[in-house]
Amino acid sequence: MKNDIMEGMKVLIEIFLVILVFCTSVFSQERVMKFYVSKNGNDSWSGRLSKPDKNFTDGPFLTLQRAIDEIKKQKQFPVTIEIMQGTYQIFNKIPVDSCRNVLIKGKNVIFTGGQQIRKWEKVKDPSILARLNENVRNHVFKANLKEIGISDFGSFHQPSWAVSTGSQMQLYFNGKPMQIARWPEEGFAFVGEIAGKGKFFCDAGREKIEKWSKEKSLKAYGYWFYEWAAQHMEIESVDPESCIISIKNPDSHSYGYKKGAMYFIYNALSEITRSGEWYLDKETGDIYFYPPTEIEKGEATISVNSQPIIEIKNSEKIKIENIVFENSRKEGIIVYDSQDVTIENCTFRNLGCWAIRAENVKNSKIQDCEIYNIGEGGIHLEGGDRKTLESGNNLIANNHIHDFSLWIKIYRPAVQIDGVGNKVTNNLIHDAPHMAIGWSGNENIIEFNEIYNVVLETNDAGAIYSGRDPSMQGNIIRYNYFHDIGKIQGHGVASVYLDDGHCGNIVYGNIFYRGSKPGKSNFGAVYIHGGRYNLIENNIFLECEQAYNESPWNQELWHQFWTKPPYNQNLFGEIDVRKEPYLSKYPWLKNILEDTRPNILARNIVYKCRRFVDRGQPELIDNLVEIDPVFESCEPPMLKLKKNSPAFRIGFNQIPVESIGLKRK
Repeated sequence: MKNDIMEGMKVLIEIFLVILVFCTSVFSQERVMKFYVSKNGNDSWSGRLSKPDKNFTDGPFLTLQRAIDEIKKQKQFPVTIEIMQGTYQIFNKIPVDSCRNVLIKGKNVIFTGGQQIRKWEKVKDPSILARLNENVRNHVFKANLKEIGISDFGSFHQPSWAVSTGSQMQLYFNGKPMQIARWPEEGFAFVGEIAGKGKFFCDAGREKIEKWSKEKSLKAYGYWFYEWAAQHMEIESVDPESCIISIKNPDSHSYGYKKGAMYFIYNALSEITRSGEWYLDKETGDIYFYPPTEIEKGEATISVNSQPIIEIKNSEKIKIENIVFENSRKEGIIVYDSQDVTIENCTFRNLGCWAIRAENVKNSKIQDCEIYNIGEGGIHLEGGDRKTLESGNNLIANNHIHDFSLWIKIYRPAVQIDGVGNKVTNNLIHDAPHMAIGWSGNENIIEFNEIYNVVLETNDAGAIYSGRDPSMQGNIIRYNYFHDIGKIQGHGVASVYLDDGHCGNIVYGNIFYRGSKPGKSNFGAVYIHGGRYNLIENNIFLECEQAYNESPWNQELWHQFWTKPPYNQNLFGEIDVRKEPYLSKYPWLKNILEDTRPNILARNIVYKCRRFVDRGQPELIDNLVEIDPVFESCEPPMLKLKKNSPAFRIGFNQIPVESIGLKRK
């Protein structure tokens, strides 16, 4: 009898559990509201069906904007918006404002801010043909943008080297950015003799300069004085007789101009000299293009949208996944004042500004994305409170970012993090004229990234860079693999550059392989300018021209820099290192003006390098210098030490090389 009762109870429990699972499933399905967006949709429909019904009376929405408007009206969350396969033209930003618990996911979806140009014709106008190089006259095509409804040709302007406004139109052909016609075709020319303020001799030759004198809007881009401060400039005049170029508003470049500075001339019809080059006459709307392949079989697209494609604001728990953002003049996604935002498995390409910009965000993730052919930088994220040292807890992980800083070439890195407690990990970053990662703030971690072929045009620069604020303490740069950093020999290029008094940070367990171009300042793969009390530990320097160096500041310069405006505000302004929470977190900062403790180089491996350190007075502790470390394989980054390595006797710890770089799915 007892057994029968027990068996009966077991049956009842099993039935109850089945009912509970069923009810939970049904309840969950009812709680998650789902909308669909499709190229075959209609914004007057309900959006609750993935495809039109057989009577075409209901079905998906046509636009993402309509779906967002609907969920805000109904105020029911969480919500999934599924965007069906297709290419969607986005000519205005899509605002996601004051929303929560929203998943926006695509299925082979492209959001494009561009418009295809279909009607091309060979150039026949004798006056235009006369301005073209004889060798290209039969290859150049023309289209009129005004005829297809495009009248905003961009209003990009740089009032100074550090600031830009407006947006720049770009042409893409078969998914690749084309080159605005320029001289020289590649690389740079060099400023000749200076002939006055913003005036210099150009060695292009009188015949070429004579053609330039007939151009309507000639421009130049140059590193006019320093090889870390470049600016787009308008050209006021060119003189074919003297070969003098005169820059319009020359004072806007505050550092002035010098002989030997790198520059190029662009925006000239007469400089269409090879395939892939184009020129736009803004007065007529005519665009001229020498296509790389048959134009009838290719796809030419002009960027039109001058706003971010998606703007997220005052929102939380927003996720965007599996969408391609392309062919737009500004950002792909911009985020303001939000938390728990995730951008995952998206592609950002052929964009004129940053791919993603996020300001005042918390607990957010940008991961598993590819970002390339970007006019400015990849990801700019700011999160955390420097005044209170509250962490932003944001993550930038496993992204492949390459071919960026195409239009503004300086201080537009693959990743820029500002704030407190953010992490940049397992990204693959390569091919850029300047920095790979920039950072500012406290307690940030940069780890397990592979970085190569960056800082290819600039000098006095680093692949990872920060500077000018000793209060930015507690940051860790660890387990990264740097190789083939820098290209031109000038002032110097480093893999990690702590500039202008940066203090109290850690560089640990990195691999630097051919990681420096010393230049005239003897930059090392790690270079510290003026900073103190940084720890450089447990790194491998392999085949570096210079492993480490520093340029110390004496006490007079140190006092002068940090006690006078504007830089005294970094230590004793809104953030005051003599007060909490800085006083407890970084106690040594209370005597920052007098504390002279050195940088520390401890337990590093230096092998097959020309030099270890030859400037400054760092504290050297148990470094293994030009002694065979006995690697299992000397093929970076797989630099595992054998058990009998002498590095273990100095306390060196194995670097987890298998964890560096992209995590393939």
